[in-house]
Amino acid sequence: MRVAILHFLDNPTKADEAVLENVKEASGKNGNTVTVINALKDASANTLMMHEYIAVIIRPEGVLSARVPDAVQRYFRGSGSLSGKKGCALVLKSGLRSGKTCRNLMELLEAQGLLLDYFDVISDAAHALTAGAMVG
Repeated sequence: MRVAILHFLDNPTKADEAVLENVKEASGKNGNTVTVINALKDASANTLMMHEYIAVIIRPEGVLSARVPDAVQRYFRGSGSLSGKKGCALVLKSGLRSGKTCRNLMELLEAQGLLLDYFDVISDAAHALTAGAMVG
């Protein structure tokens, strides 16, 4: 299966890069062809059309905020129809309301027509291996 790991991390730290690499590696071990896409730098949402599964990774905007970053909404507004594609919502643990942020991200993705089969709040790179095994 062709999997897109679409992340909205503004300035990824080494820990963020380790999480992305572990998710990619774990999903690839399941026989998937995985592509990591930085949605903030690659504004072309057309690249999602060739993927069968879309994993979205974000970080909450603030310590107390449960809002999904506006960049996610803008990106998917221009992405066309993603109806019927499978996907998952992953949020990097940051602040106190990461669980609520994950629910808000799920609602946004389902409104775009994605069929979500997995969601999680990733706490560290080791946890990313477990979450990555469920991607795809």
